[in-house]
Amino acid sequence: MTLRARRWVYLSFIITFAAAAPLVILYTQGYRYNLKRQRLDPTGTLVLSTVPRGAAISLNGQTLKFVTPKTLQAIPPATYNIKLSIDGYRPWEKKLQIKAGAALFVSNIRLWKNSIPEKISEGLYQLFSASPDGTSVIFTVWRGNLEQFFRFDVLTDESPRLIFERPMQKPSSDIIWSPQMNRVLVSGPEETGVLELGRKSSWQAISGFVPSNISNFRWDTINEDLLYGSDKQTVYTIDLAKKNSAPLVSASPKPANKETLTDYWLRNNTILELIQVSESKSLLRTFSLVAEKEKKEFPLPSSLAYKFLAANDDLIATQDSTQKMSVWRITNESIFPILDAPNVTQAVFSIETADLLYATPFEIWTYNPKTDTANLLTRIASEISNANWYPDGSHVLFASNQNLVIMERDERDARNQWELTAFQDLTGYTLSPDGTAVYFTGTIGSTPGFWRLDL
Repeated sequence: MTLRARRWVYLSFIITFAAAAPLVILYTQGYRYNLKRQRLDPTGTLVLSTVPRGAAISLNGQTLKFVTPKTLQAIPPATYNIKLSIDGYRPWEKKLQIKAGAALFVSNIRLWKNSIPEKISEGLYQLFSASPDGTSVIFTVWRGNLEQFFRFDVLTDESPRLIFERPMQKPSSDIIWSPQMNRVLVSGPEETGVLELGRKSSWQAISGFVPSNISNFRWDTINEDLLYGSDKQTVYTIDLAKKNSAPLVSASPKPANKETLTDYWLRNNTILELIQVSESKSLLRTFSLVAEKEKKEFPLPSSLAYKFLAANDDLIATQDSTQKMSVWRITNESIFPILDAPNVTQAVFSIETADLLYATPFEIWTYNPKTDTANLLTRIASEISNANWYPDGSHVLFASNQNLVIMERDERDARNQWELTAFQDLTGYTLSPDGTAVYFTGTIGSTPGFWRLDL
């Protein structure tokens, strides 16, 4: 090739590169040529993933040839009706906007099985109590003046087994697990005691060494031989090994004026007491179980009677006698109010996210302490009960109008919610630790029992 020809080839390459490079750059930035308008238009990207994988993707009613996970590029900016579905699962659907030059993430969308409850055992159960880690459930049957305790292992999914029974004229009213999950405290109108959950369960009544006016029992967070209880003035320690009880005199000194202990809570080797001082004020008193001199008092904003709803790290949620909830941030020197909400019936912190879920009779809210924002999840006409977190904090479960409902927290467009199952007389429910099933006691149709619903 002559020198002149080589120069022409080199020049042609430079001209071609100069012309193509902007087009390549625009293409990589999401621009596409619009034949109708005869111009380059910016586009957006849609990133999709689901749990489980393999969901069909539909945009504006048109099913695509792809399944999740999938990244769709060069999508014209617009608002799209996005639907994700798998056979045998409830579909997920939202209207979302894809913007020019931006990516829209529809990620880790959880799809729920369209399953029907499976009966594990039949019976009319009075109490339902799940262990702190969700791996075990205890429920009771009371009939013919005989009370029976059944235990179910969520991990093995075997039939519930009878672990204890006793003659009782009236059924028990509450079951509280110890943190180590080797014992439960059973309280009731006739007798309160501790049920040992070994290979052979045994019963230890505490009435012989605990005064009858003590109630509101709580387990020590470390020592499984220690319980706490209270009357209207004092918190008591209850030693199951030594079979004795004694007031925490230093924590609750005999008041010179008319003080009423309305509730208490255990937190990081500290007892928190809520005290109502005779129609003049109420206060929060803290007492260290490690260093007895570390006792502090903090005034509360009203003289109403308070009780504890929930606690997590440095946050506590209280409820006064008008059902107003207050959330406080507590430090060594002071407490700071960070949230007030009226008509609250229950509250629970998420273990995964530390967010607070709270419910009124007809509303469900969440509060994020990191951003100091409260969000209304739903407001419905039917009364709400048994609100709780899905394990990863992405969804909320609740019972309403004889239905168990699960709702997402994604606030883009309308929130999806699904009625999982209908029931009557729900005693309680719990989720398996991995969130793949919900177990509950209640009546479906005319059959009372213990049920499993795959999610």
